[in-house]
Amino acid sequence: MRGSMKTMTSNTVSIRKPGAAASWPLAWLVICINILLLAGPGTANADDWLYTVRPGDNLSTISSKYLTKKKQAADLRKLNRITNPSELQPGSKIRIPITWLKQQPSSSHLVQVQGEVIIIRAAGEQPESVNDEIRLYVGDTITTGANGTATLEFADKSRLLIQPDSELVMDTLSTFGDSGMVDTRLRLPAGRVETQVTPKKGPASRFEITTPAAVAAVRGTDFRVGADHDQAISRSEVLEGKVKIKGAQGDRDIPAGFGTVTKAGAPPIAPKKLLAAPLTTNTRNHFNAIPISFEWQALKLATAYRVQIYAADNADKLLMDKQIKLNRFELADLQDNDYILRVRAIDDLGLEGLNQDHSFKVDARPFPPVLNSPEDNSLLRQQRPVFKWSGQQNVGAYFLQIATDRDFKTIILQSDKINGLEYSPATALPDQPLYWRVAAVDHSTQHGPFSDTKQFSIRVLPDTPSIKALTYDSQNMNVSWTESRQDQRYHFQMATDENFENIVINKKIKATDSLALKRPQSNIYYYRTRAINSHGEASPFSQLKILHVKPLNYNNPKLR
Repeated sequence: MRGSMKTMTSNTVSIRKPGAAASWPLAWLVICINILLLAGPGTANADDWLYTVRPGDNLSTISSKYLTKKKQAADLRKLNRITNPSELQPGSKIRIPITWLKQQPSSSHLVQVQGEVIIIRAAGEQPESVNDEIRLYVGDTITTGANGTATLEFADKSRLLIQPDSELVMDTLSTFGDSGMVDTRLRLPAGRVETQVTPKKGPASRFEITTPAAVAAVRGTDFRVGADHDQAISRSEVLEGKVKIKGAQGDRDIPAGFGTVTKAGAPPIAPKKLLAAPLTTNTRNHFNAIPISFEWQALKLATAYRVQIYAADNADKLLMDKQIKLNRFELADLQDNDYILRVRAIDDLGLEGLNQDHSFKVDARPFPPVLNSPEDNSLLRQQRPVFKWSGQQNVGAYFLQIATDRDFKTIILQSDKINGLEYSPATALPDQPLYWRVAAVDHSTQHGPFSDTKQFSIRVLPDTPSIKALTYDSQNMNVSWTESRQDQRYHFQMATDENFENIVINKKIKATDSLALKRPQSNIYYYRTRAINSHGEASPFSQLKILHVKPLNYNNPKLR
């Protein structure tokens, strides 16, 4: 373009028609000079890098730092029409063709590993199981098992999460000197990856993922790529930014919120809108017992769901990744910590939709004991019952609480240093409905979640009363007791046989009263008494006693 402009300027300046006004070629000259100025170093070709001059820079230092050959300094001066190469203006722009830049080999950094992850080195070394702080170089392959995940970080801080059952090959890992431009090209033969790509600096920057069916090329975005194990099909889902998907028969730009499917030898299908994030219906965010259940909104067009668990304090730490059919999931075991549940729906093409995140905390250890006795809603007759439970090993102690309400706002007894699996109160418990629960205490003296709460009631049977006196005269008989309680009644029985099959007197009276009766006929009688509380519960009968009612001509009848 600049060459044509120079030619045009030269023609305009040097060629005139006879009789033409002098102002015409001069006007064109001014215009063209302005165009040349605008088309100077600040206007770059697509394959040029615009370098911003810093204080102290000159062409020699720039060439030494960025160019493959020092002698290219002269070419750089000529290309940018620099008249004084030793005095460059800070902030001005210098065009540098990408092909002139130094390229240096780079690496990816393994920042997080979970489960089975294996690296196969390009040089043919034995596969190695890995931990954090390992670097991967060009040609290296990383694979994940059924429960394995890994997160890689690249030279430009872009990150890539490898999901279970995946294989990823490092095809190109390089940087362009200190320019900040990075060339990262990866190959995904099978499996799934999620990426967060740092926005690219300069035209040489590249981030590509190649599958057997397509190439995903981005310049800063959040997206996912999957490659089937059994057939050459690639799936791409864009969450942020834009991704160019290149197939054998064409390419498509996929915007955020859309995905595409590409088969080997075919172009990518038209962008398809990703399914919405399914809303979780279980809004609990604190769990003190295992297992944990979650449920979410069932989406009409969903054929399956992806469920992931991340550590809340480490966004790279994917602890679990599963694909399930139902819109509910149960976690059988999870260590005490803070987590993020991530759920997304999968459509009929296998494209995974938008993420729904739910934060939650597990605080279930030490696991709560199982309460054995007294059973729930049981009625106890002792005011110092024995409480029993089942515990676990390696527990420092147990913490028992008894309250008058289910919410344990009014606690009447608690003990946090019980060493065994049972406990009996040192003092009598009140005669009323009560609630109890137990927690395990670890060796740091911190107790875990409490067990389920069980309710019990204490209603002690009244003591068997004793008769103070039983007297009779010629017409009446009177019974009195040694003691009385306002909340009790007395039950008095008299029979002619000791089995009380022939009862002649059967009376229930208030405990404050004595019992006045008509004198029975002369005979030998058996009598007994018992107390009845306010709940209608009676004590055992007293021991049988015998009364000999003599004929009236006997004096001084006495009680035997």
